Amino acid sequence: MIQSLKSHFFNGSNAMYHPDIIWSQGDTEASSTYWNSTSFLAWLYNDSPVRSSVVVNDGWGEDARLKHGDFIQCRGNCIEIVPTHVKKVNALPIDKYSWGYRREAEIDDYRTVTEIIEELVTTISKNGSLLLGLGPTKDGVIPLIFQERLAQVGLWLGVNGEAVYDSIPWKHHKDAANPKVFYTAKGNTVYAFVLEWPESNVLYLESLRVPSEGQVTVLGRPEEKLRWHTNTIKGTLIFLPTLMPHKLPSPWAWVLKVEGAI
Repeated sequence: MIQSLKSHFFNGSNAMYHPDIIWSQGDTEASSTYWNSTSFLAWLYNDSPVRSSVVVNDGWGEDARLKHGDFIQCRGNCIEIVPTHVKKVNALPIDKYSWGYRREAEIDDYRTVTEIIEELVTTISKNGSLLLGLGPTKDGVIPLIFQERLAQVGLWLGVNGEAVYDSIPWKHHKDAANPKVFYTAKGNTVYAFVLEWPESNVLYLESLRVPSEGQVTVLGRPEEKLRWHTNTIKGTLIFLPTLMPHKLPSPWAWVLKVEGAI
């Protein structure tokens, strides 16, 4: 395996690629000793052409899973159980049952944009990145259902990307009282991702306090300052716009920008 990896990635004509990420999937069948992973990784980090830039996941043997790697490859509830300070990647195929293209796939086999955005939000709130997978046809064509999902996620990021890019996890990744609200932060600003719009248009957040000089807006509608009331013991009530949620700039999850939050 080791010589094959070296030859494939770094010798001859392939040397031009200089991969930034090497993703191994040897963590379910054998140990790192069987794969001789330590020998390859020692060479990769010390002597390879990409030693100063490459990163790897934790799939180098059953004994390496969740322990060794520049980032953790998350499956299942890994995002919730792995500590926030550990960098992780949530690998998520749009097709729930395959990373490749399936001609027999039914419409319900594909994740909705709401499901994808919820995965994205929960992942970044815990210091993770989302790796969204799609399977092209044998001709290299991306099927329309995948194109639509990518366009929808792109539309959402166009409105709410400020809360995603260059953000960091906040002291609370999820609200203590509202399991449909997740947080990120940037400087003295906290972003609250609201996955479910309250019927009353009043959002209660137990984990967040807004000081008297603070300000709350919805991303995409910076001109509208929202009313709020903070109780230092119980949390904060935020009075959301009276518009129907689907009429807001983002029709799926919504992001509150809370400046000066504590």
